[in-house]
Amino acid sequence: MVVLAIIVGSLTASMMFVLALRQFLGLVASRRRAVGAAEFARGEREFSLVRELDERLQRTRLGRWLVRELDLAGLNHRPIHVLGVGVAAGAVGTWVLWRFVSTVFAVLGIALAAVLVRRYLSRAKARRREKFIAQLPELARVLANASHAGLSLATALGIAGTELPEPASSELTRVATRLKFGAPLATAIEELNDRVGSRETNVLMSTLIVASRSGGSLVTALRDIAETLDQRKETRREVTT
Repeated sequence: MVVLAIIVGSLTASMMFVLALRQFLGLVASRRRAVGAAEFARGEREFSLVRELDERLQRTRLGRWLVRELDLAGLNHRPIHVLGVGVAAGAVGTWVLWRFVSTVFAVLGIALAAVLVRRYLSRAKARRREKFIAQLPELARVLANASHAGLSLATALGIAGTELPEPASSELTRVATRLKFGAPLATAIEELNDRVGSRETNVLMSTLIVASRSGGSLVTALRDIAETLDQRKETRREVTT
């Protein structure tokens, strides 16, 4: 009887040991797979040539300028991609001028890259500015309604940033964030004007600055501005037509 108990106990202990060893080996294998995946992802990021070149470019003066221009234009392209397309176009233009026109004019192809990049960014910024101007009447109404509800100007700008589509969404969210972190209203508005400034934008933002300094009926002023901007928008549409 004692021998049978010893045998059963030994078999039970052996089975427990095998199960524990199996679980331990499974955990080790899972850990190795996780470490390998992390190292692969890190190695893929570190050895990505395009990403590395883009990061190096953004640390230069040209790269910082491209980042700012792409942000103002509302484009999600990498600076290295834009620069690469410009350089490729310049190289093709140089070869065409050298092959079919004259060697002297081939040097113009070098300047073609810079001209194309600047032209592309300028057109994109102009389109984004026009979209923002078209949103100004609705922006004035949202601010008027928020102010009528007793909300602060920073909160009203944040609400407008969530309700309006791009490009007003990102621009107003940036202004609201600057105000929440203690920046003066005039400074935040000036930064907005630098990015998407126009005569219509200046009128609206100047009203906000004056109302914040001297008080007055901000709601009435914003609703009047909304009606005026709607009329200007309709007039511009008719002139364009």
